[in-house]
Amino acid sequence: MVFCKEGFKGVLFSVQGCLNDCSGNGRCKDGSCACRLGFTGPDCSIRDCPSACHNSGVCINGVCDCEKGFRGVACEERFVLNGKIVEGFPKCEKGWTGSVCDNELCQANCNENGHCQNGTCLCRPGYSGSLCDVHECEDQCLAHGACKNGKCLCSVGFSGHKCQFRSYLHGKLKDDGSLVCDLGWAGAACNTRECKNNCFDRGLCNNGTCACFSQFTGELCDQLACKDNCNNNGICYKTRCYCNEGFTGEYCEKRVVINGMVNGD
Repeated sequence: MVFCKEGFKGVLFSVQGCLNDCSGNGRCKDGSCACRLGFTGPDCSIRDCPSACHNSGVCINGVCDCEKGFRGVACEERFVLNGKIVEGFPKCEKGWTGSVCDNELCQANCNENGHCQNGTCLCRPGYSGSLCDVHECEDQCLAHGACKNGKCLCSVGFSGHKCQFRSYLHGKLKDDGSLVCDLGWAGAACNTRECKNNCFDRGLCNNGTCACFSQFTGELCDQLACKDNCNNNGICYKTRCYCNEGFTGEYCEKRVVINGMVNGD
């Protein structure tokens, strides 16, 4: 038996054959396959797609895998989800973007402090809020202050860009971090002068100075503002007695007499 060289056939070995005999999907002529409709390739083994998918998709075994924004058997139709096609190009509705108008925009564009992903702001470090409009402070000021526009407004007794330092005037820090004020000083920063004897509880201490209640006077509110406390016959207000009915005098020490009779008897 005689075998032909690859690519030839016939009794006299003069007829040039085709690869894989055109896979049964075409006609062999002079060593080349003329594929029938629906097939392509050097041996007509590849299924063809209609209209070559209009150059808007990939042909896979005779089926068009369309690019985003195209559909149909031959990828012949352009479409969008939230808008319309104008002169072959997508025109998205307000608030939408993307090749098929499927990406929702974010309000205020996340204030340029984040990335918009389908209508949701993904904030970059240092910003928060639904629109990335809150400028955060480092370590939230360590709970020793208020954050405003990215800057810490430290509480009394703290300082530093994130309120990390204890701040005080007249005192010292213990090993456990607590603050002990010097004698005569008080407050979160030991910056408030105390009043001696706490004004004897007869007034309010304002940075070392007693503001006495109306019936008391003196540097420490240790004196009655009115002599003998108005003899208990009136009310003392700012060193002056305001007498009850039936009493008179600078210190309400006299009974009122009307027609020879003492009023109130």
